[in-house]
Amino acid sequence: MNSNVNFKRRGIWRVLFILMVVLQAFEIVFGLRYFNNTYNKDLFLYLLNNRSVDLKILNTEDYDVFFTGECHATCKNYDVQLRFIKYLSEKADLKYIFAEDFPSSSYIINFYLQTGDNSELEEYLKNLKGTYGGTNEFREYLVKLYEFNKSLPEDKKLTYIGLDIEHQEENAKNYLLKLTEKSSKLRSKIFSSSDELLSIEILRNISEDIKLNSDFYKKELGDNLFKFEYLLGNFIKGWDYCNSSENGLESDVMRENSIIENFKKVYNYFPKGKFYGQWGNSHAALSDSVEKKSVRFAAQLQNSKDSPVKGRVCSTMILYLNSQRMNRGNGSSEELFFPITDTKKELSTIKLLSKGDFTFFKLDGGKSPFKSQLYFFFPAEVGNVLTTDVCQYIILLRNSSACTQINT
Repeated sequence: MNSNVNFKRRGIWRVLFILMVVLQAFEIVFGLRYFNNTYNKDLFLYLLNNRSVDLKILNTEDYDVFFTGECHATCKNYDVQLRFIKYLSEKADLKYIFAEDFPSSSYIINFYLQTGDNSELEEYLKNLKGTYGGTNEFREYLVKLYEFNKSLPEDKKLTYIGLDIEHQEENAKNYLLKLTEKSSKLRSKIFSSSDELLSIEILRNISEDIKLNSDFYKKELGDNLFKFEYLLGNFIKGWDYCNSSENGLESDVMRENSIIENFKKVYNYFPKGKFYGQWGNSHAALSDSVEKKSVRFAAQLQNSKDSPVKGRVCSTMILYLNSQRMNRGNGSSEELFFPITDTKKELSTIKLLSKGDFTFFKLDGGKSPFKSQLYFFFPAEVGNVLTTDVCQYIILLRNSSACTQINT
């Protein structure tokens, strides 16, 4: 009797054991099948050990110039900038913030960073309304940047440099007035009264006159000569850009080449130090645009034979999920769409590996699959290149709300 009961019990346990094994095998097989159908195993295994919630995996030794590439007018972009500035200031010889901003901005923002006096800053910000820079979040970023810069020792203080061609006539006029306040002769060449609009013909004539009578301008401007020439040249280029009869592509190429030229001038003028800047992603990629057949700022710095920082440029591209941006025309919030490919299941994979709203991924480590294939980016846009030819790092940024149009 007992032996029959024991036999039956052993039989039941055997059936249960087999059933559990079958179920587990079923789960493993179909789980792996689901994983392989949804995620990229090679990327997952690599990125699992090459991700961080901070910047501790950023290589600061091998680069002189650091880019982050953004989509404009979303709030957490400014968090990214401050994160990079603070880290590079601590871990590298960061001296210069080179911005997708205007030369006239350099004077106003540097004056604020050095003194904390925001009287001119508020007027400057008001003039930016209707642009991606005319936001409350940009103002808050500058306040935080001032507080951070104030905490630094003198030999670590930061300088803000606008590298874009000049678009803000009112700010440019105010800067020219500042630069020429000790030279009545030069000021009278530019203005007949402080309220007069700038004359592009007069500015062109002065630009040519500097070449012919450089001693006069050196005497009148002293240490401000470089700033004067830099502002003057970029105001003229900005006027030409805005009033060009050429098509959009040719105008954009002119603008990009001007930005590249500006960097070279700035790099040769200022004492040596490392540069960081957050730019629109089209400027920050390390490969030139194939679809638009145009050059890119970061690509030319990295690859051009005459670049002073050839081979020493680091780019981080920001990817966005569940985020919004500000419409610069009416200030409304709109969905932020960053066009990246998921044909190789790369987006699904980094979503699985992301930690919170900010995750930093290193793409160029040892045995990286990103060195052998193009992921995330469309070949029609970046060319027949590898991922690490476009950037060395990416950030996955989640849940960023739209910036808000500045209060005036």
